Amino acid sequence: SVSEAISPTNHSVNVAARGPNNSLRFYWQVGGTWYGPLGLGGANTTYSAPSIAAESNGNFDIAVEGPGNSMYFYWDAAGTWYGPLQVAATGSTLSTPALDVDTDGHLALVVEGPSNTLYHYWNISGTWYGPLGIGGPSSTFSAPSISVQSCSGDCSAQAFAVGPNHDMRQWQRDSSGNWSGPREWSSDQQAFSSPSSYNAQAVFEGANHSLATSSSSGVALTNIGTGG
Repeated sequence: SVSEAISPTNHSVNVAARGPNNSLRFYWQVGGTWYGPLGLGGANTTYSAPSIAAESNGNFDIAVEGPGNSMYFYWDAAGTWYGPLQVAATGSTLSTPALDVDTDGHLALVVEGPSNTLYHYWNISGTWYGPLGIGGPSSTFSAPSISVQSCSGDCSAQAFAVGPNHDMRQWQRDSSGNWSGPREWSSDQQAFSSPSSYNAQAVFEGANHSLATSSSSGVALTNIGTGG
């Protein structure tokens, strides 16, 4: 899998991908012309699909599962890439990370941790914090997703992951930084892939190889792709 982010400053398309020999590669498109690959991580640095996020100033950030189930982080400042920086210990990272930038310009990251937990990490002014266990053992059975929700009130971030009975689950971080959940975003046997999310809406593979979406706990799924 690849991950894509659009620059808010020049609208360039920026793509991160796992390359040969577990490397990390970066491609970018400016004015309709593609460039790359640029090797950001050498052999044996990258053991998952990457997650890339764009900052409001046009810089980019990438997180990947590193060797030994660690987590590696790369960052771009004015076109120059740095890293890898190990932000999570060996044995802590059991999925592709999910990365987003919150409304204060801070980085928010979630990943499946050991024993099917959900771990949260965050970066403020260049310093990483975590892990904070926001989902206990046997709560998380897929790579998660995270998105910032733009609204008034206590709804600054949403995280989603598949639960123990193939249900989609949601966690919410309020404006004070406190996490709550999980909430069941679907019934059992309705979620069969990692989710992709925006605000409070999750999209995922549903029953019978359908494409399903849900935007609220307890609300029936909308099938946007039929079975098969």
